[in-house]
Amino acid sequence: MSDHAKLSPSAAERWMVCPGSVVLSEGMPNKSSKFADEGTLAHEMAEKLLAQEAFTLDTPQGMLDHVQVYVDHVRSLGGVLHIEQRVAVNKQVYGTADAVVWQADTRALYVADLKFGAGVPVEVHANLQLKIYALATLLTFGYPANTVTATIVQPRCPHSDGPVRSATYEVVDLLDFHADLLDAVARVEVAKGAKNLDNLLTPSEKGCRWCLAAPKCPKLRDKAQTLAKQVFAPGLP
Repeated sequence: MSDHAKLSPSAAERWMVCPGSVVLSEGMPNKSSKFADEGTLAHEMAEKLLAQEAFTLDTPQGMLDHVQVYVDHVRSLGGVLHIEQRVAVNKQVYGTADAVVWQADTRALYVADLKFGAGVPVEVHANLQLKIYALATLLTFGYPANTVTATIVQPRCPHSDGPVRSATYEVVDLLDFHADLLDAVARVEVAKGAKNLDNLLTPSEKGCRWCLAAPKCPKLRDKAQTLAKQVFAPGLP
């Protein structure tokens, strides 16, 4: 298993919007769960299937069928396949791409992400994690791509667009995004040296959902108190 970046793509909705959350959550344990363990097992199975390796994993009933949806999609792309590769924007922002495919004839680069969760559908529209993975894949592999397509494969969670959902980015747009991403990283560095985080904490629905520091965030507490006043004492300031 690879190490986890403090500024991970999966948490970009939080740290790009709320740089102070990185400081506030420093040292807090990120506990595993049976759902995370199940996802890890599904990824191990997918890796072995794509690599055509024999395996004897003790998997829950039905997992193979779900994982096969992801495997079939990746194989359908053809091209040059890279499995479970570390991709990085810089030393702070990196992650592991489940599958990367390069189609030389179309100059198209693909990165696929297996999501095994069944509870919350992952959208591809305006998904910062996907966009960062697309950029990181482009920068890491250096293929002369015209486009990068990032795909979510979420076979266990019903969605009107089906289990395979993609967003395609023009390379020029990803390079513009690169500058925005580096600005966000710089704001996190500012937060690390700040004596007061008030102006560096920005609560948001997406960002706060999985934030480890949410229970002790003063901005969330103030927001909750304000809402409580509006509901129970609307006349009070």
